[in-house]
Order: sequence, then C-alpha cells, then structure tokens
Amino acid sequence: MLEEKPYYVWVAKFRDGRVVRQFENEKVNHFNQDILPFSDSLSEFWLEGENGRKYGINLLTGDFDINGTRFSDLGVLFARHIDDENKITEPLRPIYFRRTTRNLDFSSGKEINHIYVYAIGWQATVKISVPPINGEKYWHEEIRNVKHILYIHESTGDLVFG
Repeated sequence: MLEEKPYYVWVAKFRDGRVVRQFENEKVNHFNQDILPFSDSLSEFWLEGENGRKYGINLLTGDFDINGTRFSDLGVLFARHIDDENKITEPLRPIYFRRTTRNLDFSSGKEINHIYVYAIGWQATVKISVPPINGEKYWHEEIRNVKHILYIHESTGDLVFG
C-alpha cells in the first residue's frame, strides 16, 4: 500500500537520462535509500507540487530553478564555477528533507495544526584558503562543506534561501 502523498514530491534525473519519482505506480521510492547513495550519478533533482509549481536544482552546475526560471537568469549565482579561487571539483550532493512544525494546545497537549516545510538544495566539499590565526605565519588550506538550501513553506508558498 502506498504512503500518503505529500504536497510536494521529489523527482530525480540521472546523467544517463533515467528518471526516478518518489511515487511510481504502486511503488514508493525513498530519498535516503534509492537516491542519495547514487548522488554522484544525478544531473537534476526537483520537487513538484500539487499546485503545479516546480522547484529544482541542477547538480552539474549548482543552479536553482523555480518554474523554469533559473536563479542565474535573475543574477543570483550559486554555481560551482562561481569562485575561481575555491573551485568545487567534487560532485554536488543533493539535499532534501521535510520538516513538520506542530502547534499544540498547552492545556490538553493535543495538536491544533501542523505546518510542513520542504528543503531542497545541494552541498559539496571544497578546499578553501584560510588566513593565519593564533600566531601562524602562513595561509593554509582547510576542507569545508558548502551548502545552499531553498526552504519551501507548504501552507503559504513562501520561499526562504539559506
């Protein structure tokens, strides 16, 4: 039996053209099990809403997309090639999760309502140059995890980028 469908469902496209949907016929695919272990082979990942809206990321370039409009077309650049000094050479790894905020009646402890927030984005490992600190003489390289996440509020459609 299928799980209850969320308002936004994910779709993953692999570099070989294969597409995997969260809900396919009578099967439910799971992000952590069916997509994340193969993230090196992904080209795109997106959410499709019941309202027809689509929020996606291109995992080859790092570009975000909302209903066919790329962030880079708006002058917002988070692509892997943006920083010449600290280039991201490793594959971009997709980020996806859904958070539930529950409002409870304090006296009864019963749920009044709940709000879903969906998160989609990417992360990558990058070497960055760090200036000397604590009496060090020279700059050195450190490995950092870089993340870019778009939060989508189901109830209002508000978007928050972090």
